Amino acid sequence: MFLYFIPGRPTGPQVPQSLFDCQFDGRDPTQRPVTGRGPDGGSGCILCDQSMADIAGYYPERQEWQQINDQLWMGWERDRKPNPEGLRRAKQIRGEVINISGQDWVVPVARRFAIDNGLPGYVSQLPRRMVYQKGEWQFGEISDQYTRLWEIGQVYWDCIFDATDGKKSIALPDAAEMAVEVLSFNYRVWHHEISAMAVLDGDTIRAILDTVVDKATFDDWVEKKSNEPQQVAPDGSSSPHGVADY
Repeated sequence: MFLYFIPGRPTGPQVPQSLFDCQFDGRDPTQRPVTGRGPDGGSGCILCDQSMADIAGYYPERQEWQQINDQLWMGWERDRKPNPEGLRRAKQIRGEVINISGQDWVVPVARRFAIDNGLPGYVSQLPRRMVYQKGEWQFGEISDQYTRLWEIGQVYWDCIFDATDGKKSIALPDAAEMAVEVLSFNYRVWHHEISAMAVLDGDTIRAILDTVVDKATFDDWVEKKSNEPQQVAPDGSSSPHGVADY
């Protein structure tokens, strides 16, 4: 989907670890040497995933290129624009499908809203480590590679409710940063890929973060409770069913 150019030597380039882990999902990229004039005007090496091996190379007449920093450029084919389907990770976290600009993205859900003995709460949806305790295997903490997604959900949820009291809110750039992190759990993307694909605006950022904490189910529960008849106390006063503090 995306092409990457590392200036310098045409073969055996030093691939940044972050690029290897995120954009290439930990798999060795296809490499194509560029001698002469690359995106920066000099030699270097084109990197891409195996799905792009048939067209890997520097062809400025049919490609778009952006400079990410002094050591990395990013490009794509004009008639083969990157899309979420082509950027899916080999292993995805279960989630909800959100349509953004006509394309479906699977946004991971960190926790599901649930009712336990009449009280609202949350159940983790993320993989957890198994630990051996008291003679049997039991679920332990969330697996290390997913703790950041859980933390994002906690920060966003706390801000939703603190903001109603004027205590705390999330600045749009910070919310955008969290949305990018969320999408990167299921897709081989980071800041520049998301920007090039024009994925984010205020509404999509909110939709992505709402999905992480299953806010839609919570909102449905609040609406249902608000429509229930009021309870009448022995002294004749009435009070609505409230939302439990959790």
